[in-house]
Amino acid sequence: MAISRQQILAAMRAALEPVDHVNAMWLGGSAAFGVDDELSDIDVQLDVADGRHTDAFAITEAALETLSPIAHRWHVPEPAWHGHSQRIYRLRDCPEHLLVDLAIMQRGSDAPRFNEREIHGEPVVVFDKLGIISAVPVDRAAHRQAMKAHLERERAKLALVRHFPGKEIARGNEVDALWRYQRMILLSLITVLRSRYAPFFYDFAPRYLKRDLPPHVYARLMRLSFVADLADLEAKVAEAIAWATEEYESLDIDTLDF
Repeated sequence: MAISRQQILAAMRAALEPVDHVNAMWLGGSAAFGVDDELSDIDVQLDVADGRHTDAFAITEAALETLSPIAHRWHVPEPAWHGHSQRIYRLRDCPEHLLVDLAIMQRGSDAPRFNEREIHGEPVVVFDKLGIISAVPVDRAAHRQAMKAHLERERAKLALVRHFPGKEIARGNEVDALWRYQRMILLSLITVLRSRYAPFFYDFAPRYLKRDLPPHVYARLMRLSFVADLADLEAKVAEAIAWATEEYESLDIDTLDF
């Protein structure tokens, strides 16, 4: 019988809650927005005493091994982009999608806590010995400035790289042209569309686009995302560049209401 989400969380809680240097355990990701389903992984965060993150990983791994051997383990290289420590596990006796994505935050760390309600939802507290886990509102002024700076960089980059897919199309380099279209043109378009329609998630790239964009915008973007051949790619590159350029020129971050 496959190991369930509830069994995994129960085993982790039983092992971690009694440990003095583990302060809190909570769930983020889709669970924090109440939209987790049978295909969701388990996004777990721990708050631990400074210097005890390695111990917490060891305790967690021992707890998981009581349920099933760990088939795969990925230790995110440190320093990780978010400033915390992270490992991802798949148990042998779990469905492939039921990963345990564990991030450990040290108490004294000044790295982002990912607790802004509008961006990260409402944390689902498993235990909290110090009363430290709660969502806070986004600093809208700071968020607006960060988004504005990000959009300015993306707009400048698009002006420089917009010719790259066409260059590879002219050379007959199909895969290279497609890769540059996806990574340079479509990603830039997605960024500006997110900023207009889902500003709290402006830097989420392609994730959750169906949730975050109006249906007609998502439908057009989906059409541009799939290509049949080089001729089709050439036409869609031109359309995507024109659309992105129009969006960048018309979007005023300073007056955006969010």
